[in-house]
Amino acid sequence: MTRILFALALAASGAALAEEDAGTPQRPAEQQAATPADDHGHEVHEGHPEAGHEKKEEHHEAAQPAEKGVPKGETAHPAEEPKPADDKPQPAEKGVLKGETAHPAEEPKPADDKPQPAEKGVLKGETAHPAEEPKPADDKPQPAEKGVLKGETAHSPGGIAAEMAAESMKKHEVPPEVKKIVDHFTGSWSFTTTISMAEGMPPIKAREKYQCKKIANGAAVNCHGSGKVPGMGKMEATHLIGYDPELKVVRMLSWSSMGEIHDHRGAYKDDDHIEVGVETTMMGKKVTEVLDFFFPKKNQMEVKAVTTFEDGSKSTFEAKGKRTGK
Repeated sequence: MTRILFALALAASGAALAEEDAGTPQRPAEQQAATPADDHGHEVHEGHPEAGHEKKEEHHEAAQPAEKGVPKGETAHPAEEPKPADDKPQPAEKGVLKGETAHPAEEPKPADDKPQPAEKGVLKGETAHPAEEPKPADDKPQPAEKGVLKGETAHSPGGIAAEMAAESMKKHEVPPEVKKIVDHFTGSWSFTTTISMAEGMPPIKAREKYQCKKIANGAAVNCHGSGKVPGMGKMEATHLIGYDPELKVVRMLSWSSMGEIHDHRGAYKDDDHIEVGVETTMMGKKVTEVLDFFFPKKNQMEVKAVTTFEDGSKSTFEAKGKRTGK
């Protein structure tokens, strides 16, 4: 709009000048060429400087009409023409679907350096994970199998008893540990013994004979022995000796005429050395008894028993035997 008004003003000024030129008598060409002109093409006559100046001012005033909204004395600036729209499609930003508007990425918030108090049960520096919600229990009772009590595990028909019965009907070979110990003890034995009842007391010499027989189809041996001990009379004792496959230990159950009932347990120390022991009481006193059996040769046996009382005092029994028969 400003440009249109400015063009109309220039056109009006040009028309006024044209009318003045039409009413002014023409001078010869030489005179016209000698007459100087101002910057707008108006002649400037010598001796009349104001005339050219007045025309110049009139021309300037006519060409500068005040625009609306522009204070008098200020210069109006032409409005900027709107730029033509760029119809060329712009490439879509990465991660923005065609036709959608890309939003500026949010600036990351500054980290809160202030340490947060650790939750209960969470170590410092670790991240607390939300506790998993417990799954609802299936309260619906499950039907019990036929013949199985509530809370028990179902076994084959007939239960554990039937399983054990079927297993017992199978032919089983004697385990090598069982056979080994039975072979070591089986037979008739003659022993020479030395008994030291207490420190400072003279040792007692005696003779004993033992008969060890296989029992339970060779699963163990029953050794029964007797002898006369000076000052003590006749003494007898029976020992059941064997290997326990379930507990994997050597066991020796003993009964004696002196009131001893001991359940010794132990193991082979090597191929020809068995050690068993027991912690029990004797006449109300706590005692620990350890027996060692050595088989230096096929038909020889050496026995050493040490009984330690609760006050630390000890008694010992030593015997050397020879197998005299089966």
